[in-house]
Amino acid sequence: MYILDLKDFYRKANEYFGSRGRVRSMNSADGKVKLLLYGVDVFYLGLPNNPRAGITFQYEVSATTRTQDFFGVRLSAVENTQEDVERAFDVIDNFARLHLPDKYLEAWEVATASK
Repeated sequence: MYILDLKDFYRKANEYFGSRGRVRSMNSADGKVKLLLYGVDVFYLGLPNNPRAGITFQYEVSATTRTQDFFGVRLSAVENTQEDVERAFDVIDNFARLHLPDKYLEAWEVATASK
């Protein structure tokens, strides 16, 4: 088991994404971590109550709609292994980058490099 609990999920997401994103909130009642990438895209990372169930990753399309499909990759039941979780993080990062214009990403990289 790679992710032990919600706090561990929070920490590993922050470590993995570094300056590209940050965890905005953590809700232990529903087992979700809210992640903001590149200052604009909101993702939800869900840790199930049952350790045998897979981890879920969702993108907030609108205030009322979320999806677990990322360019044909469904992230609804990701195994709790380092390899699978980091692969899901890669998919989410790529998905977020492709939503943003190159000029925005260039400005983001310049702004975060100076910190």
